[in-house]
Amino acid sequence: MQIALKNGTRLTGAGTGRVRKVLVASQVALSLVLVIGAVLFTRTLVNLVSSYLGFNPSSVLVTRIAFQRPGDEKNLLPAWSRLLRRVRTLPGVEQASLSSSALFKEEPPLAGIRTTAAQSPPADPTTGQLFVSTGYFQTLGIKFVSGTDFESRDNDPASPPRAIVNDAFVRKFFGNENPLGRKLTKMANAPLWTEIAGIVQDAKYNSLRENPPPMIYVPYVRITDWIRPQGHPGESMFLQVRGHQGPLSLAADLRREIGREFTIGEVSRQQQLIDDTLVRERLLASVASLFGGLALLLAALGLYGIMSYAVMQRRQELGIRMALGAAPNAILGLMLRDSAAVVGLGVIVGIPAAAFSTHLARSLLFGLAPNDPATFIVAAVVLLAASLAAAFIPAYRAAETDPMLALRHE
Repeated sequence: MQIALKNGTRLTGAGTGRVRKVLVASQVALSLVLVIGAVLFTRTLVNLVSSYLGFNPSSVLVTRIAFQRPGDEKNLLPAWSRLLRRVRTLPGVEQASLSSSALFKEEPPLAGIRTTAAQSPPADPTTGQLFVSTGYFQTLGIKFVSGTDFESRDNDPASPPRAIVNDAFVRKFFGNENPLGRKLTKMANAPLWTEIAGIVQDAKYNSLRENPPPMIYVPYVRITDWIRPQGHPGESMFLQVRGHQGPLSLAADLRREIGREFTIGEVSRQQQLIDDTLVRERLLASVASLFGGLALLLAALGLYGIMSYAVMQRRQELGIRMALGAAPNAILGLMLRDSAAVVGLGVIVGIPAAAFSTHLARSLLFGLAPNDPATFIVAAVVLLAASLAAAFIPAYRAAETDPMLALRHE
């Protein structure tokens, strides 16, 4: 029996078998890199989609509306007020508001700000400015932290100016001080001191990856006090509508209501504007998942192939083992251990390669480290399970071998 084993096909095919195992182990290592990449990019997309926005985009529609009589500053603000009143009476509309910029659509302008805070001013005193109508925070679901919202009296240019700031503004300019009742002004203009009437929670504006910027919210009737470019800055505004209408229905209603005073742009869902910023992340997650899945399939097929080849090469040996009393479970375990050794070698080689590769992709990730242990463990377990599942079929076939047929095999 020893002679048969030494002169059999196992010895003559040993070199080929080792080469096959090395190739499959290399394939497993490459597959591990791709599977880890797929898991990281998928988790990044999930983290971005589930990140806290600071506002509620559901059931909110956004469109840009332009005033059709440039230079008619006398009638501009009354026209916006009439439009807003008409929109709020449309069927299905719960709340509506105007703003100079739209979330995830257009960045608000920046300005250098001076405050009456007791602490030293920040090295970078710039902050975002957003000019809004009453009802803006209710329309977008931005919650108040303290203070009061704008009131109808804030629409009167003759009333004392008031502003609302977000938490990021308070942290930057006031630290632990209470900003309510304090004042701020724009550095570029002659001092027009504005009282801080309220504080709202931070809301993301243009990127899910970036922290919310410091923001000042000012009644849109004050827009000319803060911005003085050529032409009136309030001739084009964004309209936000919360309700149960669809974009097409709202666009039709607006065209009917606004008459000849305004033109309306494309009506978009606020959620769609957010989703449009994730095109790259969705593409990366899809492509990485595709290649990761293909690599996983090829690794499983490769292991299935070498296991089938090993069973064929070792048929006489397995028959002798079983003739000498080896149980089928022992044969099954023997073959699976051989498979696990190949997969384990591939995982050992693949982990350092994956660690190097994911470090290069650090800037594309969000909410997790490039060498996230949980991701590496999950990917390795998935790869090991898929590979051993593929190896089980030929291993089971080997355990079911008839010893007499195996011994007569040439």
